[in-house]
Amino acid sequence: MPVTDRVKQILAQNLFVGHLPNPKAVGKSPQQLAQMYGFSVPEWARILVVRLKTVGREEPLSGEKLTTVLGWYEVDGWEEGCERSLEMIAYGGRGHSQVIHARDENVIMQFDLQKPIFRIMVNTFGTLKTTS
Repeated sequence: MPVTDRVKQILAQNLFVGHLPNPKAVGKSPQQLAQMYGFSVPEWARILVVRLKTVGREEPLSGEKLTTVLGWYEVDGWEEGCERSLEMIAYGGRGHSQVIHARDENVIMQFDLQKPIFRIMVNTFGTLKTTS
């Protein structure tokens, strides 16, 4: 579910302690985050999607969140997408997972070869809700 600018600001202020994920928010559902931080989301929401433009301290939600909040970037072409993902790796650290949505196998391969990370998912979700 896309979030408003107000909710984006609330999340940016609360999901981190310094540069690190806030342990109180790790693994929480969108409903739990909403209750903790004073906003509302529908019961059906499984993730919160935040549109981001930059990477780094000026855009706290570009860091690793370890919760049900995902950053969304729109770029002009796959090369710009590669550059943006490398910025995210440099800011958030090596070893993280990333997702690419593409049909061209060459684009997918080039995206994969340039990333010093453990797992790249292709044409799938970056999160999975499980039931206990």
